[in-house]
Amino acid sequence: MRWASFVLVLLAGCSWARDKKNTGTCADDRWEERCDGAMQALLGRPYCLRIPAGEGEKPLIIALHGYGASPGYAASALGVGDAQGVYLASPSGTPTARGHRFWNAFPACCGSSRDAPLPDDVAYLAALIADVKAKHAISAVYVIGHSNGGFMAHRFACERPDLVRGIASIAGTLELSRCAPQSPVTVIQVHGDRDRIIPYGGGTVFTSTSTFASADATVALWARAGACKSGPAIEAHADLVCESEAPGEETEVRRYHGCAGDTKVELWHMRGVPHVPRFDRKAFGARLIDALIH
Repeated sequence: MRWASFVLVLLAGCSWARDKKNTGTCADDRWEERCDGAMQALLGRPYCLRIPAGEGEKPLIIALHGYGASPGYAASALGVGDAQGVYLASPSGTPTARGHRFWNAFPACCGSSRDAPLPDDVAYLAALIADVKAKHAISAVYVIGHSNGGFMAHRFACERPDLVRGIASIAGTLELSRCAPQSPVTVIQVHGDRDRIIPYGGGTVFTSTSTFASADATVALWARAGACKSGPAIEAHADLVCESEAPGEETEVRRYHGCAGDTKVELWHMRGVPHVPRFDRKAFGARLIDALIH
C-alpha cells in the first residue's frame, strides 16, 4: 500500500458516523476544524493558540495532528480542546508535494525523499515554545500527538527533554535507531491492538524500510530513562472509546512506579481498537490531561 492509500485510510477514519448507543461526545460529529483562539505567525507556519482565562502561570499543551490531517484535528478529536486552565497550541505540519501535512519525526513515519529538504520540526516546536513563553507565563510544556504527531512527540521529548515536562502519544512510537531516551519525561502511550497502520507490536509503515518499536518496548525505554523502580503493573481499566467500537472497559492502564523527577510512564492498551479510535472525547480528553499534568 502506498502513501496515498495511507492518507485515504486516515481520512476515512476521520469521517465518523453517529453512534446510536452512546450519548454526549459519542453522538456528535466528533470534531471540526476551527481555531478557538488567535492565529500566531511563526516561521511561515502559523499556529492557533487558545489563551485561558485568569492570571498566573499555566501549562502549555501542544497538540500535533497525524499525517494528512488538519491542524485542529488532534485538539478536537482527542478531546483536549475542552481542557480548561491551559494554553493550547495547534500547529501545522509541512505540506508534502501532494499537499498532505506531516511532521519530520522519524524515517519510519512519515517524511519522504520526495519532500526533501525535510523540515527541522524539533527546531520549529522549540521556537513555538519560546514564542509562547515570551508572551505568556507558562508553568510547564506538554506535547500530545496522534500517529505521525505521536512519533513527533516522542522525537521532541527524546531530543529536547529540557523543554518538555511530558508527552502523550496516541498510535505513534519510537524509532529505536534514531532515539535513545536518556532523561526522565512523563510519557503516556495510548495504543489500540487492532491498529493496522501503526501496529501495536511494532514494524514498518507500508513502503518504509525503517522499523518502529512496539508500544511495550517504547514505554520500557522511557521507564529506563526515568530510572523507574518497578512496573509495569496493571492499575486500572477504563472505558474511553465509543460503545459501538469496543464495549465495556476496553483500556488497560499499566503504570511504572518510582520514576525520577516525579515523572510517570504509562501504557494505555486499548483492546480491539483501531488506528483512529472513536474516543468518547470528554472521557478520554479529561483523563489524558489529568494523567499528564497531575
